[in-house]
Amino acid sequence: MKFADFGVQALVVNALMELEQIAPPYDHGHDWVEAAYNVDWDGAEDLIYGEELYDKLLPAAEAWIKDVDFTPEQLAAITELIWDGGNELYGIACPSWDGETELFTVKSWAEVTVANFPNLQQLGYGACDEPDASVREPLAAAGVEIFDF
Repeated sequence: MKFADFGVQALVVNALMELEQIAPPYDHGHDWVEAAYNVDWDGAEDLIYGEELYDKLLPAAEAWIKDVDFTPEQLAAITELIWDGGNELYGIACPSWDGETELFTVKSWAEVTVANFPNLQQLGYGACDEPDASVREPLAAAGVEIFDF
């Protein structure tokens, strides 16, 4: 399963990274840039903090995130989805991200359902908009704690 909302897709990838059920091709954004652009560390720095990539998703990282196809077992393993500007994936996919743009913002929580996440216990929406009642009420009825932080 893939999620239409990039913010949800990235949040699920990050949750599975925390559970060590998925790993990105590279552990650091610099490594990804070095490989994708055939440059050394200094060249990666120049690209990451230059006009081409500053505060932008690394194209290869964005493609990888969008391409991850989750199994029902992986989704069932997730007990919490917490949007936090410090999520590990965000620093890998956009090493120069300062948290001020909406690169990873969840625009629609509609796909975050009990059917998709049967063991979800917590949903933290952080800087994103609060899920609307059509999402919030069924999750709350299933015992999911929904919060901002």
